[in-house]
Formats: sequence, structure tokens, C-alpha cells
Amino acid sequence: MELLKPLHPYHAPILRLPFHGVPSSSQSESQVPLPVPMVGKVYVAVGKSLEKAVPLLQWALNHFRNTEIVIVHAYQPSLTIPTLLGKMPASQASPKVVSAFRRVEREQTMKLLDKYLSVCHAARVKASIIVTEADQVHKGIVDLVIKHNIQKLVIGAVPET
Repeated sequence: MELLKPLHPYHAPILRLPFHGVPSSSQSESQVPLPVPMVGKVYVAVGKSLEKAVPLLQWALNHFRNTEIVIVHAYQPSLTIPTLLGKMPASQASPKVVSAFRRVEREQTMKLLDKYLSVCHAARVKASIIVTEADQVHKGIVDLVIKHNIQKLVIGAVPET
């Protein structure tokens, strides 16, 4: 798997792509063939923050033109349920309350993912969404990488200051 991870959406790293051609002995080093354009799908892992995910998507759209984008999201169910008296651990709430809250949570997640999808469609790029549910986001992403044989994955990170 090729892990593509921008340092920050505003300070995109220089991609060093492997050449798919080998210069012949008659070619000088300045005449090395250009890399073959990437084909296939690029998977972009997004979270719940529009402020972080939209620049990441834009980075991927700019660096992988004419490539299908697959938005990857690992939905992590909340450990607490809001009540009139404050937050309650989901393990202590009734199954009916937990189920209703999870349904609302999933609907909100899908609305958010639709916004990400609209960013791709506005850029006239074919895009789709893959969602998994996991107790830990990183395990959900790893499971998706394995299940879908993901070869190109873009994961964003906010620089530490």
C-alpha cells in the first residue's frame, strides 16, 4: 500500500513519484520520461470535522486529477448518550434510547459525508463513500484497507505547533 499523507492541506508536500520508464543509454538524465499518470482509485480518510476534511479533499483532488475518489470514514459510536440530566454512559442507558440516539448519530454522519461528496462533485470528480463502524477509528480504517485492498490512502494530519 502506498500511504499518501500531506503534512498540512495548506502546505502540501512534494510527491516523489516513481518513474515507469527507464532511460535508454542514448537518453540524457534530463530526458527521463515523465511518470505515467496514476489510475485507479484514491481513498481519502475523513473525520467529523469539515474544517479539516474539506482542505484534505481539495488537496487530494488537486494532486490526483482525473482519478476516482473514495471517501473513507470510520464511524465511532459515542460512548455517552445526552439526556435532560446530562450525558450518560451508553452502557447504562436503555436499549431503546441507545438505538434512537445511534440512528440520529448515523443520520448526522451521512449528512456530513454527503457534504464531502458534494465537494468532489463540484470539482467534477467521480466519488463514492465507504463507511464502517468501529470502536476505534484507526482499527476501522485498517479493516477497510484490508477489506477493500486499498492501495492509495490519503490521511490528513494537523501539524503540531
